[in-house]
Amino acid sequence: MAQTYGPKYPGIKDGLIYCFDPLNRDCWSGGNTIHNAKGLQNITGSFITDEDGDEWSGAISTEGYVTYDQANDYFNLEATPTVISLLKLQEFTLSTWVNMGSMVDKDAGMFTMQDLGSDNGYALVVNFQFRFYVNNSTNTLKTVQGDTDIYSSGTGWYNVVCVLKANGLSPNQYMWVNGVEQTDNDTVDSVGYSTDTYYPKIGAWATHEMDGKQTCTMIYNRALSDTEITTNYNRLKGRFGL
Repeated sequence: MAQTYGPKYPGIKDGLIYCFDPLNRDCWSGGNTIHNAKGLQNITGSFITDEDGDEWSGAISTEGYVTYDQANDYFNLEATPTVISLLKLQEFTLSTWVNMGSMVDKDAGMFTMQDLGSDNGYALVVNFQFRFYVNNSTNTLKTVQGDTDIYSSGTGWYNVVCVLKANGLSPNQYMWVNGVEQTDNDTVDSVGYSTDTYYPKIGAWATHEMDGKQTCTMIYNRALSDTEITTNYNRLKGRFGL
């Protein structure tokens, strides 16, 4: 049976190295480092391992998002040296769309590029506010966070964008929520990464798993401009009723 795919990703493509969108599995194709939601085609095997399995088929066929209930509903990205090296970035943009459920666990992870056995890498979590964690080369944790407590400001879909610009700029760590730059920022020198093999994750940070919905998670190997972040938000917000 022929497979029908959704349209190509309508936003910024320059520097896009990873795109997770269960509704549009071929939302971006081409290039040597572009990955879709079902496989890292130019390396090997399955790029995402569904730790539960019962949610994935429905997400692809109808809903366009995955639903987490903090019971092993998260995804491991393949832990090959090539995948890890692609994500060990010193300048990047991480963007995702989430609709949060009840706050059952603190520091619930949306995306984690860290070996949790040691302080390193980066992560996007939610602890009443969205928080963007980066560990620098001396294992000092740098954090920026959203302006408001999302659990007191209602529910709905949020586009959370984390930007780390090149070392040497001050500040160089930022966050955007629904097209609006947040006031908090910080300065990070080079990001410290573990040399161990580990699984980057969508939907979990160590044992802190998400409760809610998630889709459209993208990673760029550069810092998007303010205009590009706004463009991405405007081109996708209609899908989420915004």
